[in-house]
Amino acid sequence: VPKKLTIGKRLAQCLHPALPGGVHRKALETYEIIFKIIGPKRLAKDLFLYSSGLFPLLANAAMSVKPTLLSLYEIYYLPLGKTLKPGLQGLLTGILPGLEEGSEYYERTNTLLEKVASAVDQSAFYSALWGSLLTSPAVRLPGITYVLSHLNRKLSMEDQLYIIGSDIELMVEAVSTSVQDTSVLVQRSTLDLILFCFPFHMSQATRPDMIRILS
Repeated sequence: VPKKLTIGKRLAQCLHPALPGGVHRKALETYEIIFKIIGPKRLAKDLFLYSSGLFPLLANAAMSVKPTLLSLYEIYYLPLGKTLKPGLQGLLTGILPGLEEGSEYYERTNTLLEKVASAVDQSAFYSALWGSLLTSPAVRLPGITYVLSHLNRKLSMEDQLYIIGSDIELMVEAVSTSVQDTSVLVQRSTLDLILFCFPFHMSQATRPDMIRILS
């Protein structure tokens, strides 16, 4: 693709929230044409170039635009597998707004997230998820909802340590920040998460971790 940097910038501008859905759909059609031409190896290499416009879109997209965007993720991003890892946090931050309970695309979004987790490995997925919760308040509720719905409550936390991710400090920071969120729903969901994930006997959490979470 010639002048790919310029094309990436212009396409991102075409996905500005203030523009109508028709413009967004045409831009997404152009993304699909490019992805077909360049193939997965080149897409993985230029992931950030093309994703800067796509990732923020779902939160602001019209209902008629969302299925097209989700299809791009399903068809072109999922096959990238572990090469998604450098952009994984951005991808999750971009997908999580679709995980609104009762919405038309809840199940499709949930399935997409599950497939992303399988593609990159569970530990990497949850590490990126905690990073998203820490840095993006808008996705805290759907993010925590996802974690709660994928916990196996019949198992102890020690039996599903992949949920912690690769850095327990990141998880602790994300949970601590979420429980102080201005949204009562986020606070309530985070408390449910704390009750399961941080029992007082949990060996993975240090005393300072527990103090930070509970204070």
